[in-house]
Amino acid sequence: MSFMMRPKDSLTLAFTKLRVRRIRLGITLVVMSLLFAVLVFLSLITAGAVKSFHTFGKEGLGGRYIVTAFPIGQQPYDNQELTDTLQQPYQDLSAKKTALAKKYDIPYDAKTDSSLPLSEQQTGPDPSDKQLMANIGSPLTLAALAELNAKLPISYDDFGAVAKQSGAAHTYRATVNAYGGGGPGGTSGGIKVLKDGKEDYDSKPQKGYGQPTGLDSITTIGWSEMSDELLKPFLLDGQTTAIGADGSIPITAPYSAAEQLMGLSKLPATATSQQKLERLQAVRAVAGKTTTICYRNQASQDLLQKAIAQIADIQTNKGKSGYTMPSLQYNLPTEACGPVTIKKDARTSEEKQADSHQDELTALTNDDMQPVQGAFPVRVVGITNDLTGVGTSMDAGGLVGSIVSSSLGQGWFSPISAFKPDSLPTKAQGGLVQDAPVGRQQYFAEFNTSEAAKAFIERNNCSPPQSDFIGSNPMLTLCNKIGKHFSLSPYGNNAGAIEDFQHNIWKVARFVLIGVIIIATVVLMGTLGKIIADSRRETAVFRSLGARRLHISQIYIIYTLLVSLMIIILSFAMGAIGAFIVSNHLEPSLSVAAVLVYNARDIHQHFGLFGINALYLLIIAGIVVATALLAATIPLLTNMRRNPIRDMRDE
Repeated sequence: MSFMMRPKDSLTLAFTKLRVRRIRLGITLVVMSLLFAVLVFLSLITAGAVKSFHTFGKEGLGGRYIVTAFPIGQQPYDNQELTDTLQQPYQDLSAKKTALAKKYDIPYDAKTDSSLPLSEQQTGPDPSDKQLMANIGSPLTLAALAELNAKLPISYDDFGAVAKQSGAAHTYRATVNAYGGGGPGGTSGGIKVLKDGKEDYDSKPQKGYGQPTGLDSITTIGWSEMSDELLKPFLLDGQTTAIGADGSIPITAPYSAAEQLMGLSKLPATATSQQKLERLQAVRAVAGKTTTICYRNQASQDLLQKAIAQIADIQTNKGKSGYTMPSLQYNLPTEACGPVTIKKDARTSEEKQADSHQDELTALTNDDMQPVQGAFPVRVVGITNDLTGVGTSMDAGGLVGSIVSSSLGQGWFSPISAFKPDSLPTKAQGGLVQDAPVGRQQYFAEFNTSEAAKAFIERNNCSPPQSDFIGSNPMLTLCNKIGKHFSLSPYGNNAGAIEDFQHNIWKVARFVLIGVIIIATVVLMGTLGKIIADSRRETAVFRSLGARRLHISQIYIIYTLLVSLMIIILSFAMGAIGAFIVSNHLEPSLSVAAVLVYNARDIHQHFGLFGINALYLLIIAGIVVATALLAATIPLLTNMRRNPIRDMRDE
């Protein structure tokens, strides 16, 4: 009579084995579940974060595929072509100034004149190591640079043609603060926000130059013109990009500046999530609030500083023997951003003539000698991110901000449509966007799909290896050689960043996965091997009754699958509990950080870290089963090759 073992019998025997060695089995289940719970935890956290990123990503420019471009043109520094172009104007101008200085008997040395288009620079330790370099402060240098760049295919129209060939649906433009534009705002003068309607004459340097510092950030990080279409998604409720009825220029301000405009002090680092949300709500009440910007050209700034210094000198030395009062004395402006006036002019005719001659000499290299100043209103219509509102990279805000955001960037922005020819705001910007030097131009192309945007970047981005950067103006030379004239990168869209986040998580998770599989295989191999070894007599009895190796293997395979099922249930429960606890703990701070980073309209929107991706969980379950079966294979094969008679005798 042949031996028969039905699957039901194998299942019954496998369940029976689960009841023996319960302590050993329990320890194995706990250890294995903890290992695989790490993978479940990562899966749930990743799925939750990605879901939250996508939800918040609908804010601002999220869901739009925009590429930003910076034209690669002639640089003013280390540019032999520019230096050669300026040689003749430099010689002609220095000769004119020398002759005029000689005529009026004014001391003059062209080698030390920093207003000429070329200036002598020390290039080595030896005093003779000198070289003529382009002086970016000279109008002649800027004009020569513009002429050289006009020969290159880097204009907005050139960019538009390249973008349209690649399928771009729209193109936009903006200005940035860079070389050739002078100070922030794109002028050779300066701008500042009048605090409480008053002009601060304190000339102390700004703290943290280049970083957001409230209202002072318009001076440290600048004010740019931006396409209306790119600004609109960031407008606060009820605001538009139109010039106000009072002539106010719409402006998007950094968070810290809006905070200061509302008369709010900076929150302490220990502020709670609820306090941060309440602060954000209070800051957003800045919508529609107006303030005033003061603009002074370089001549006005120089005259103001001269008046400040003169008044301080008079107060310090007044009444001292031997001190002579200046013959030409100034008054500070009587109103904010007003002109400096003359208090007393006791100059002799000779002194007036000498000053006139000096002005004539200066005018040869400076065509902006007349002071121009004035104030104009701006209206806050939106808020951009800055470090004050988000936090450092070590906190929740930094975590979210370092991964992805949908933002215009840092700084102050106003719509291009708000700037009219020859208006004071336009002068403060250094001119209309189309008249800005190439170094202050920024272009944008919008595509219908992420793939089209990526393909455009791959085909047209000039990013040569750093090792190739040799010689004069190397970036331009290399990019011209390969026929690519723009530096391109994604802008304002978080899709690529989310993909990078998932990719980076996988890079970490795959090493964790390998480690878990190795450890789990070794531990399970020992446990299952011991179970099989302890059952040798039982196996020998079944074999002597006619059971085939397949029947015996069937019992242990079902046993292994049952153990796998218990590991899956426990690991999923442990991972879910861990992810739920972490998500609940971090959700308040992450939600506030995400609202700030994305400038979300709904300040109560949640950023959770608990999410379910069925595919991830199925893969983990499959890995558990595969690992268990792999661990059982070697002990099972070894046991099946044993002689049942010998096993019974040994027992």
